[in-house]
Amino acid sequence: MECVLLKRLDTSDGAEYLIKMRAFRNFADRHMYRMLLDICDEDNAKEMAKRLLIGNGRVLPEPLFWRILEHLVQAAIVMEQGTLTSEQGTLTSVQDGWQQIVHRDLKADSAFMTSTPRCYYPRALVSDFGMCLSEFESAIVPSADDLWDPKVYRNNVTGANTGAWTCQPYEATPDEDINGENEPRPEGLLILSPANVWCIGITIFQIMNGGEPRLQTKTHYTSASDDHWYSWNPETAVP
Repeated sequence: MECVLLKRLDTSDGAEYLIKMRAFRNFADRHMYRMLLDICDEDNAKEMAKRLLIGNGRVLPEPLFWRILEHLVQAAIVMEQGTLTSEQGTLTSVQDGWQQIVHRDLKADSAFMTSTPRCYYPRALVSDFGMCLSEFESAIVPSADDLWDPKVYRNNVTGANTGAWTCQPYEATPDEDINGENEPRPEGLLILSPANVWCIGITIFQIMNGGEPRLQTKTHYTSASDDHWYSWNPETAVP
């Protein structure tokens, strides 16, 4: 499915904000495939931020955040409506026949960074579409009328992984990873395009703070302004 999604997205207005697949080969007898993607010379956003934090004394340039945020938002618009602009030049029309794509694994590791001419800061490219919810070659179609959304999709009973739980919005987090009353889950939320927006925020949070806002210990939801956060993530504390 990932190969099909990348080929569909490659023809979209806004494809420059998504990783480009040059070729792929399917090994049906081994139940696997291999893709040839563009080289991203700045690694991913997580590793690039680590290098900059070490080199700049734990200070990242603000324009870099805005550039990454802009590119992730553009990619999210393409995933939701198939194009960046309509014929009227607005951001409100969906391309005919397009079904939204919910990434489910968008985080700093999935934002590949590539240098571009005439710009000091690299471009962010959304990648790693292997866990998406989409109609293309899949029975999993994100829809407000889907009775399986969200309880079935988030609990991994469809045979597809659900991505890193620490980077998922509550409607997409598996039940086993919700920590009871400490992490109340809002009812009535479906796994649709707003989940991509959450993950964009998580990605920026990771880059700015060097970690994720939901602790692996599953103790509670916290933030980098919380003393408990620093006790579990001492490497993120500013000396």
